[in-house]
Amino acid sequence: MAQRVRYPDHIEPLVQFVEETAPERIVAATHDKLAAGTPVKDMLLASALAVVRSSDLPPGHHGAISHGRIQDVYDHAAEVMHF
Repeated sequence: MAQRVRYPDHIEPLVQFVEETAPERIVAATHDKLAAGTPVKDMLLASALAVVRSSDLPPGHHGAISHGRIQDVYDHAAEVMHF
């Protein structure tokens, strides 16, 4: 039986934050985390990983679309945030 993917301990709490925060609160709550010192790279990574974990891919799918999405998110963030 398939089990939920668990990410490393340093990023899993942020992934859960993205997954569990209500859509109407996510922008304000994310701002609060960033203002409290959460690195932008970590927040972007957590957001991308939450999308990957929530993707409903058929068994045996290679996941290339999801991998591409992560790269797109990172590339855009790098351009905007200059890192």
